[in-house]
Order: sequence, then structure tokens, then C-alpha cells
Amino acid sequence: MSYLLGVTIGPIQTNIQKSRKLKDLYNSSKIVSDIMKKVTEFLKEADDAMQIIYPTIKDVNDTELDITNYLICEINNIDTLKEMREHIFDRLKISVLEEIYFLFWAVEPLEDYSETYKKLTKKLRSIKNTYEFRNYEEKDVKIRKKCSLCGERIREVGSELCEVCNCKRNYDQASNDEKKNKEEKYKSVYDISIDVWKERSNAKLINLNTKLYDLFKNTSRYYSLDTISNLIRLLEEGDMEKVREEKGINEDLKNPQMKDQEFIKKLNDIKYELESIYLEDKDTIVNPHYKYCFVQIDVDNLGKWISGSYNYEKDDLKKHQIEISKALCNFASRLKESFGNSKTKVIYAGGDDFLAVLPVECLLNTLQTIETIFKSTVQDSIDNSLDYSETISYSASITFASCKDEMSLALRKNREALEAVKNRYSVKNGICINYIVNNSKIINMFLSKNYFNEYVDNLRYFKEVAKNMSFSYVDSLEKEFNKMEYNDLESGDLRDLKEMLLLEFKRYLIKNRGQKELLEEYFNIHIRLFDNLINDNTMDKKIDFINLINCFRIYKKLSDFEFLEEVKCDAASKN
Repeated sequence: MSYLLGVTIGPIQTNIQKSRKLKDLYNSSKIVSDIMKKVTEFLKEADDAMQIIYPTIKDVNDTELDITNYLICEINNIDTLKEMREHIFDRLKISVLEEIYFLFWAVEPLEDYSETYKKLTKKLRSIKNTYEFRNYEEKDVKIRKKCSLCGERIREVGSELCEVCNCKRNYDQASNDEKKNKEEKYKSVYDISIDVWKERSNAKLINLNTKLYDLFKNTSRYYSLDTISNLIRLLEEGDMEKVREEKGINEDLKNPQMKDQEFIKKLNDIKYELESIYLEDKDTIVNPHYKYCFVQIDVDNLGKWISGSYNYEKDDLKKHQIEISKALCNFASRLKESFGNSKTKVIYAGGDDFLAVLPVECLLNTLQTIETIFKSTVQDSIDNSLDYSETISYSASITFASCKDEMSLALRKNREALEAVKNRYSVKNGICINYIVNNSKIINMFLSKNYFNEYVDNLRYFKEVAKNMSFSYVDSLEKEFNKMEYNDLESGDLRDLKEMLLLEFKRYLIKNRGQKELLEEYFNIHIRLFDNLINDNTMDKKIDFINLINCFRIYKKLSDFEFLEEVKCDAASKN
């Protein structure tokens, strides 16, 4: 007899968000992928005739894809399923991971495929939703300090981390080539943030690089004059040993046993070199901004696509599931290939979701690449089949963060933004941008991807008129309209309010004075953008004025960056 089996893992986001270093983040994702690979291996050994339906991968050990945490397959042998969890973690040879990753599975006798799939997903969802994740309780917590990463378990002797977090940080199931490649890619967010800046400024950094490489094995955070000056001050005024430990300096030094006075002398040499670059050089280069961003995408309504809600033909669900799965796996494969040697570092790419960390300057290129590949591998493939009533799309979230910010904050806000933008638009297909100013202030904006291309075009044009422009018009508009009522508006009131907003936006905007012809063209496209953004923020008899203003707050923030290329980000779909 045949059965339909569903397997998933949880919790995922909780473990991913407990990351301080890129290594933590990458390993948290890789552990999930490796667990699912072991699940597939185990099932294949028990039943050679097993057929994987989702994700559609012939050999999990012969793929660079990250295996998604959701598996659907047909099997004939269910006798060994109760042993699956124990066998999986035994094969990983890291039993401590059982404390934080839980394996959920459900199985149904296979009769009518569509009806069986409905029963299976309902049962699997019920099992996962009713499972009580236990709060971990440690003994002797009053005596020993808690883990500095998860804050839940006690630290191992001689470490700031508990056994579980040390396991995650040092997790490695890769080959030697993969290990070498990973070391190059996942050093730190400091490396990511200044990657483009270093490339652009390389000719003027030769002497500085020599001094930094002589002293540090991790050099990226020491290109800041403020950082070096503050470090020298702290060392001279305080407990040098304590400062070196608290600031993580010894971890970066090539020789952690270096005497304090020798260390300060070398720092002063670096400070002198930084001053000559940033303050005295006639062709002054700008200080590195030390900002990076996360880009995360998630396919919209994937559950409905997989369950056949958009199928014209309802009698061949399995065929459609395999078709969609193949397209998504192809998408993930192409993304990994495209970003393999780029400055955009892929954390995971499982087909239905994707997460990458990158220099801010690479953002537009990265978005364009994702969009182009999604259209060619997923949209075109599914649209050309003519079997579906909807157009498949994805939503995206972007979070700008400073290297000094907690990575866990950026990851959490990025995930929350992705969920929020999916709930904002009835047709999904949206984008959210978070800009972390500090731990207590975050600006975010939501935008339909159909308008994002226009938003980017405006930003591109702004570079040509920036010297003649200020953003005072945004403050003026907010001050004038922030106390108005924007909810439960009748159609006439809504129309009048939109016209008032547009008229006042024009009036405040044209107060900028400069080269007339250039500014007039910019004013025209900028006013058109504002008009479209009013429409994008009008829904259910109300205007989201806060989001409307935030679109221009973030526009101002983005105008500070020199993106690698001025690319055009086409909308994913026109639902």
C-alpha cells in the first residue's frame, strides 16, 4: 500500500534570529538543510521506491541547494517512521541539536491524491501547532552566567556560549573545498559593509592596508578614524586588559599577547595614516558608512499554489505540485549560481524562500537579478503551462543595519516586515524596506512592487539634481497634514484629501531653486511618483499617511548611497 508522508522542522526563525555572527546565521540555516537531507536519506534507505514530490530533487547529496524544511513524498514502508527522529540526529552526530530542532511528521494512506493531501496537511499543521515548545530550564543559573547569545542556557566552562550555541557556531558538515569557500564568504558584517568601498578606494589604501594587516587578522572594522581614536582613548584612560576583552580586540589581533604600549603605538601609526587619507588628502575619500543589508524573499501564497487552489484542472494535483517544485528548485539553483562569486552572499536559497546579506551598494543589482531569474525560471514556466488562474509572485523585505547593531534585531525586523508586507496587499507582490537608525528607532516603508521600478528611477534622477535639492518639503508636508483624519473617509472626502496632498506636495517641492530645466524634469517625475504613492497607500476608505511620508524618509536615506549600477527593477507581476 502507498502512503503520503509530510515532514517538517521547527522552530526555524527563532533559531535563525539567535545569531550574532554571520557564521551563526549561515550554520543555523545549514543545519536545517542537513537535517532534511538526512531525513530524505533515511526514507530512501527504508524504501527505494520512495518518490519525492516536494522539493523535486533527484539526489539531495548531489545538489548545492538548501533543502527546504517541508518535504512531501510517497512511500510504501511506514514501519521505520517512529525511529526516524533518533536516526537523523545520530547521523548528524550532534545530539545536542535535538534540544532546539523538532521533527514533525504525518502520514496518510494514499487514495485519491488531492483528498489525501488535504488530510495530510491538516494533520501536520495540527501536530505542529499543538506541540508545546518547552522553555529550557538550567540548574545553577544563580551560580553560573547564562549564554551571551541565546540567554537561555548556562555557559560552558571557558566560553561565553552554552553547549548548544557553541555547537551551532562550530557546526561544520562541509567538505574541505566548501570550508575554504565559506571562510572567504562569511567572515563578518564589517567585511560585507565595506567590500565595495575598499574596492573603490583601493589605490589610496595601500599604506593603511599594510599597517592594518600587520596588526590585525580581522581588519575591516578598523578603517574608521573614530573607531581607532576612541579605542586609543579608552586604552589610555581605562583598564587596558578589560577594554581589549570587552571590545573583542584580542579576537581580531594577530598577536593577542602583544604588550599594551606596543599596541597603542601601532594604533597611533594607523590613526596618523587615517588622518592623512580622510582629512589631509586633496582628493578626500569618504569614511566607510559601515552599513549592510539583508534581502529576504518569500513566494506568495505558496500553500495555495501547492494545494491546487489556482489549478484550472483539479484532477492532477500531484503533476502540478511537481511542476511548481521543479520551477522553484531551478530558481534557487540559478540564484546560487548567479551570486556564487559576487559580493552578495547567499545565506540560504531553498526555492520558495531566500535570504542574503550584501553591501548596500549592491542592493539594486541584487534585486534586479532576483527579479530576472524569478521571471525566467518560475513565472514564465508556470504562465506558459496555461494551467493556472493566477500569476505567481513573491514579496520581499530589505533591512538596512549598521555593523554595531545587533544582527538578531535586523533579522527579526526583516522577518516581521516580510510577514507584514504579505498581509498588506490583497495580491501580495509587495516590498518593505526597514532602515535601522538605532535600537529604538526604525523607519519602514511598504510599497507595491509595481511602483518600485518608478521609485528607483526617481532615486536615480535625484543624483543629477542633488546639489540643488533639499528634503525640507517632506518635513513641511508632514507638519501640515499629520493631524488630519485619514480613516473612514467618504469617496468625496477621500478624493478632496488626495488632491490637497498632491497640490501641497507640488507647492513645497518647487520651493527648491536651481538649474531650471533639470529641476523641472525631476519635479515632474517626482510629483508623478507622489501621486502613485498616494494611490498605493489608499485602501479601505483610508490613506496610510505615515507610510506615505516614510517612503520619502527612506528615499532620503537611500540617496546617501552610491549604488554600484543604476539598474531598473521590473515589477514581478501585474496581478
